[in-house]
Amino acid sequence: MKTQNQKNVSPETIEALKAGDQKALKTVFVKYYNRLFHFVFSYTKCRYACEEVVQKVFIKVWEKREGIIPQTFGTYMFTIARNLAYNHMRDTMKRQDKERLWERIAFVTNEGEDHLICKEIRSAIDGAINQLPPKKRAIYILSRKKGKSNKEIARELHISPKTVKNHIWAINGIVREHMRSFLEKSVY
Repeated sequence: MKTQNQKNVSPETIEALKAGDQKALKTVFVKYYNRLFHFVFSYTKCRYACEEVVQKVFIKVWEKREGIIPQTFGTYMFTIARNLAYNHMRDTMKRQDKERLWERIAFVTNEGEDHLICKEIRSAIDGAINQLPPKKRAIYILSRKKGKSNKEIARELHISPKTVKNHIWAINGIVREHMRSFLEKSVY
């Protein structure tokens, strides 16, 4: 039976990895790939997603190699894997929500009603935007209608780009909820 130390890579290998040794990366890959794959699979339940996430783990380790602490390397790898698995699942759920939204829109429409439905949807979105506080409304207009970047909006409104990003995230949530309610009423 293997001991914990036999499962992990040696501190020398980790130091070589930190120095940019690609052979050390290959050693780490061989030692950790299967365990990371099974770990990520326990979250995603999808082989393709696991392969993608585990590949991203090794890319991230390579990119951040200089800051690696040998004593916590295993934990570091599994923390990256967990976070990337969560990100993948979150992105998948967002994509599925959008697909469901468009399926509902397609269900409600037919060719003769497209213009009317688009007008109703625009009106519903505008209604949600008009209910926003003035600052959020201004950020939405600058971002979505005028196509400005977060940095440009931040400069114009004298706030940080992070604040702009947070406002846009909140606005999208408000609009999404408003549209969900609108679509439920229009479908049923």
